[in-house]
Order: sequence, then structure tokens, then C-alpha cells
Amino acid sequence: MEAFPVVEEAAPDFEDINISGEDLAGAAWPLPSTKFVNSDGTQSIILQEGRLDLSWEKADAPYPGFESLSKTLLGKFNELEKAMEDAGISIRPTASRCLYVNEIADITGAQLATGVLTDWSSEPRQDLPSKGYVGVRIHACANPANHRCSSYVMVDGDMGQSPNLTLSVKRRLEDTEHSPLGGLHEAHNELLDLFMTFTSDNQQADWGRSG
Repeated sequence: MEAFPVVEEAAPDFEDINISGEDLAGAAWPLPSTKFVNSDGTQSIILQEGRLDLSWEKADAPYPGFESLSKTLLGKFNELEKAMEDAGISIRPTASRCLYVNEIADITGAQLATGVLTDWSSEPRQDLPSKGYVGVRIHACANPANHRCSSYVMVDGDMGQSPNLTLSVKRRLEDTEHSPLGGLHEAHNELLDLFMTFTSDNQQADWGRSG
């Protein structure tokens, strides 16, 4: 973990632990989440029970791209797999999750929620209160026949403040399937489809889309 010299701990996250769909009722309290952060704070590796995460946070550095991040994640998984094999333990990815969270500037929560719900064809009501929570949660798999994913589009924010847009895609492998990263590439393709479906032209341009 030389590239990730900072070590942090956090409380367990049951949602991420349970990505494989196992019944956690009666289970022992899980180990805390251990996070290894790189020197500039833009990337982190997270270990917790059966979970291995790589996260990237937008900063001054440009987005390295999914292929670069997934290559880093695969390298860390291979290191973990080798260490477990040396201890006589075999591990295999059974599921993956892609999570996109972005604060959408220059727009209210009501505007973002209305845009997501109406394909950006309408504006919110003019008589909405100036303050208050706005939230949307849609189970919206872009192409279940091809991607076999469980996907959500979420809007969260207070009126008058920049809201968050969240895209969450989970891909669970069948017992007969084998994938080095638990179907991560399929989950990422689904996330891209959701992004193109539920964001505005301006939001897509901010992320570098042209034409």
C-alpha cells in the first residue's frame, strides 16, 4: 500500500457489506472499515469484511478514467487474493457496485428532481417553499436484459442549496459466473447509460461529452 500511505478507520456500513445479498440477521458485528488514502487525498482503497472498494474524489487533478481506476482495483485485489491464498483461504468476487455522487451546482433540488423525472422537459412549480428537503429515489435499470443490474437514481438536497445526484448500480454474479471484479465493467456500463438518460445536456458537457 505504498501508494496509499494514510490509514483511516470508519464505522461499518451494512449496506456495502450486504452487497452479496447474504442474510445478516444474527451475524456478529462486522470489523470497522479500513481506508488507505493516497498522498493527495483523491483516491482511497477500503477494506471491510468481504468488501474491497476503490474511490475517487474530484479535486484539481483530472479524472483518471474508469480503465485506470479498475486496473488499480484489480491490482489491489490480486494482492489481497495472494495474501489470502498464502493463509490457505480462497476468495472469489461475487458482486460489484458502481457509485456516482456529484453535487450539481447552479440548480436547486426541485429543479434537479423535476429534470430527472421529466427528461428535462419541465420546470418545478413556482409556489414551492424556499426551504425544505427535496428527494427522489427511482429504481431505474437502463437495460436489465443486457446488464442484469439493480440500479437507482437519487436526488437529495435542501431547497436553495446545490443538490446531489447519485447513481448506484449493483451487479451480482450467478453461481456459475466468474469475473475478476465481480461484474464491475457491466455495472459501469449500466451507470454510463443511466448518466446519459437522467442528466441534462449541460451536465453531460461538464463531464466532457461533446456533440
